[in-house]
Amino acid sequence: DMQYRVQNQRGGDASTRAQVYRQLEVAFNEPSTSGVSATMDRFWASWQSLVNRPDDQATRAFVVEEGRNLSTTINRVRQQMNLQRDNTAETARYTVDEVNAIADEIAQLNVQIVAVTGVDQQPNDLMDQRDLLLDRLSKLVETNNVYGPSGEVNVYIGGRALVARDEARTLALDDTGGVLSVVWQEDGTTAPVSGGSLNALLDVYNVDFPTAIGE
Repeated sequence: DMQYRVQNQRGGDASTRAQVYRQLEVAFNEPSTSGVSATMDRFWASWQSLVNRPDDQATRAFVVEEGRNLSTTINRVRQQMNLQRDNTAETARYTVDEVNAIADEIAQLNVQIVAVTGVDQQPNDLMDQRDLLLDRLSKLVETNNVYGPSGEVNVYIGGRALVARDEARTLALDDTGGVLSVVWQEDGTTAPVSGGSLNALLDVYNVDFPTAIGE
């Protein structure tokens, strides 16, 4: 189970990055006849024509038109990337909500498992349900799972318990200063997210999109 979850969180991270990068490819639209590169080539070619015919009004008008086409294309690409970045933030918010929901379910199952174990019975079905939830969670975020003597599992993110026996703590998404981070709702301190889809979403929002937009 542990080996599977390690690979699952790596897969969640990689597949999420790949999905966002495919969206960026669509925005850049390269190579194509309508992307920034081709539009820029036509713009410089229009200047070369103007060098050869500097007094021709039609050629001068063509340079202006190609300049407008270039600026329109650049603006369109940037708008698409800004929209994709906003969508990435929304996906991150949904992912945090999903992590919280799974944590609540694990805490509830802990209560049931401890109760059944306490009367010397084997709560195999309940433990299977909990294992499936831990599998789902591992795709979203890297956790450390520690099993207790009564059958409960405590789930940690960066050394702090997301699930402590029958209690589930709540995560929230913070966008202070235009930077996305995950925080503990109870005190606002940063939850050091690593691995899984959530880590990828934070990275592409905070690093990859600003880099691409800057370019």
